[in-house]
Parts: sequence; C-alpha cells; structure tokens
Amino acid sequence: MQVLPEWQKALLRDQAESLIDRYCCYPDWAYPWSPEGEQKAEAAPYQYYEEGWQYHYWARESAHPGKNLVRCYEIDPLEYYGFFSRGADFFFEAVASCVTRGEMEDAAKYAGSLLHAHQDPGTNIHCLEGRFGLDWRAVESLFFCSDQPFGPLNSAMSDYLGVARCANGISIKGYQPKLLGKQPAEAAFHLFRRHVELSFFARSRIIPVIQRARRGAKAKAEALLRGTEEETARVSADILFTSLSIASQRFSELDTDRLQTVDLSAYPPVDAPALLSAPYRFAPVAQGYCPSLSGEKVPLRLRVRNGGDVSELATGLGTGCHAMGYRIVYPVPRDTYATFSCRAGLHADLSTEQSAARLAVRFDGRVCWESELMGSGGMGEEIAFPVDTGGYLELMARDLSNDGYGNPHTHVVWGELLLRK
Repeated sequence: MQVLPEWQKALLRDQAESLIDRYCCYPDWAYPWSPEGEQKAEAAPYQYYEEGWQYHYWARESAHPGKNLVRCYEIDPLEYYGFFSRGADFFFEAVASCVTRGEMEDAAKYAGSLLHAHQDPGTNIHCLEGRFGLDWRAVESLFFCSDQPFGPLNSAMSDYLGVARCANGISIKGYQPKLLGKQPAEAAFHLFRRHVELSFFARSRIIPVIQRARRGAKAKAEALLRGTEEETARVSADILFTSLSIASQRFSELDTDRLQTVDLSAYPPVDAPALLSAPYRFAPVAQGYCPSLSGEKVPLRLRVRNGGDVSELATGLGTGCHAMGYRIVYPVPRDTYATFSCRAGLHADLSTEQSAARLAVRFDGRVCWESELMGSGGMGEEIAFPVDTGGYLELMARDLSNDGYGNPHTHVVWGELLLRK
C-alpha cells in the first residue's frame, strides 16, 4: 500500500488496516469446506463462484495422452482462462462500482478477496496449483530417501514451509505500480500474465529453498523466499493501483501509451502443444527464434512477396510441427483492441524441400485466414483482421510432409503477433 500514489492512499485510508488484517482473509473464511459461522457469513457475499467453484484455489492441470499432443487437463484450458477472466472482471468491476458509489468499505472487501486469490500463487505450497500445476507429493518424490520413504522426517515440503514461516522483512520501496488495464476486461487479460509469471517464479525457488534449508543455510533460503514475497507484493500493488484507477478513471499518459499495443509472443498462451518435432521436441515453442538441428538460435526470417527477399522479424514465435496439428491459443478481451496482425510462414533458411505444412488463424471460432500448402521457398503471409468483439485467437499448423510425426525440417514462424487499439 505504501507504493500507491497519494490520492489512492487517501481513498483507502479509513480501510487500510482492515483490508490488510481482515478482508484479505475472506477467501479462506468463505472456502466451501470452511466451518459455518459469523466469519463465513461475513466473507461469502464478497466472493465469486461458478457452480460452487470459488475464485481462490486454482485447478491443477494434468498431462495424459490424447489431447493437443499429450496434453489434456483436469479442466479444459479455455475453461480455466474463462473462469479466471470472468472472476477477475467481476472483482475489478465490483471495486469500481463501490468506489463510484462512495462505498469504500465494500470496495475494500472485494479488493481484499481479489488480492488473496492472487497472493496465493506466490505463497508456499499454493504456487504448485494452477497452470501446469503438480501435486506437492511430486516435489516430495524428488527428495526420496530410501531409509525413510514415508516418514515425516522425509518431508521436503515441511522443510520448505519451515523456511516460509520465517521469511520476514520484505520491501518494495520505490516500485511504481503498473496499470493492468483501463477497464475490467482488459485488466483481467493482463492480470493473467502476472498470475502465470508469479506462480512460475515461486515454483522455481521451491527446490533451491529446500536444498539450502537442508544444508543449514537458512539465511540463504529465507533470502530466496523474500524475493518471491516481494514479487507477490508487486502484483498486489498492481491490482490495487489498477482497481482504483479504473474506479476513478484516472490514467497517466505513460500508462495509456504502454497499453496501446500488445506483443502476444511475450504473453503466456492459454493453450499450446507440449511436444512437437525435433529440434523443438519438449520445448515446442521458441520465443524470438527457431532452433537449428545443431542447436543454434536462428532469427525469425520469412520470404516476402516483393522479389522473394528475406525479412527478419523482431518479435514472434518459432515452432516445430506435427501431423496431428497444433494450436496456440491467446485470449483477446472484448471492447479493447481494434485489430490483430501477424506475419506467418515457414522459416526462410531452415525449411527444406522436405518441408510441407498448412497454417491457419481462427478467431472466436471463425477461420480468418488459411494458407495454401507451404514448402521450402514459399512466401510468408501478412494477416490482419478486427478483434474488437473479443474471443479466442488460435494459431494453427499441421505438417503435411511424408514424415509429419517427426519432420525436423518444418519450422513454422509466427511473427509480430500484435494486438492494437
């Protein structure tokens, strides 16, 4: 709260203590399995539910054969994002409406519930939930000890939580909160990126924290966790700053300019393949390059129609391909962006006479562009169409070569994936 601008601090002044000490507890108090009582009755009206599913703990995805190249989910990936965005939209709208009516206590209660839901992914065991999530017992298995396979002394997560309870003294002094959007749907869209980044960042520190704790280097373990908690605090600051900015319709020129264009290659897709042809294999989507068979990072290049010259693209994605086809899915918030544009084709240098693929782009269930059969020496295509209605944007490709299950010569380029207002 200390990094918010003075006008926002003034709005929250009478609610600040309760927001921190009480309202941020609401999602736990209102959890469906929490005991009935005064706390649950107080907190429940400020939650978001869909068919009993609370906007709080995030469904874990699981990997099994059969969907989108060895990826399927306990929950469909589009359903996951849909629930996420509808819930975030609800809370941003609720806070804004309450502030507009001068109901600051209710605004703070909604804000506390939203903050809790997005502090959890950066907090201890909760970071294992959600996107590409895993059971905490999978972490335990990485520290298997044959002489105590089931005993409590073998609990790696207990070692982790022991450090987590001692990591104090965080500070984000000097941080400038970032505006996530000028209206709720746009803010929910950008919050998803922060949500994914925070949970991945927190997970990346679990094993190093446990290793340091077991070596007796508790201070170093605590330092790692402080970094996670500081990033969680930054996300919280962004949420509060955005909520109050939307409510008051106060936006700086810098924030407005920053939101004008989105490069989707830097945004986590809602769904993407987990396995494609070599050399991509288990890292099927490369940001900003295509890998050669020797492991070199080759810039994204497409042939263009004016004489067949080669154009190098500053941003974009490089992927392998597969006979089953794949899709990379991005959400587009409603009433936010006017157009989507990109350049697509097979890599100008890495593709060979053995390459053959067909590409397509679908938006909101409608095919907006589909290529002819693409091969070595083929031209890249420029694609653009309106997206103001919002929906899911799908980048699709299918290998049509004779070795479509493992052809290492089909390199797909999706360049300059831009949403513009």
